[in-house]
Amino acid sequence: MGQTRLTIDDGENNAFSDKFKGQQAVFFIGRAFSIIGGLITDASPKSGELENEDDAWRAYLVANGLDVSEMGRPIETSWSTTVKQALEAAERE
Repeated sequence: MGQTRLTIDDGENNAFSDKFKGQQAVFFIGRAFSIIGGLITDASPKSGELENEDDAWRAYLVANGLDVSEMGRPIETSWSTTVKQALEAAERE
């Protein structure tokens, strides 16, 4: 049983009739991705909508009994006392 070798050449096995057509196809594919990305970006929620969602999420958490007093602060300043103590203990060892 013989093995089939795949080779890349500039001969008759190309999918396009000439080099320009191949480059044009790559350009059209890139352009299609660009257009789709633009449409997705345009359809995404705007900044004000995201802030409203944040407020709704915070209200949901509070309604379900979670403490959100440290939400939105940098992690270094919002670590709980237990985590801080554990990290300090680990550094001393």
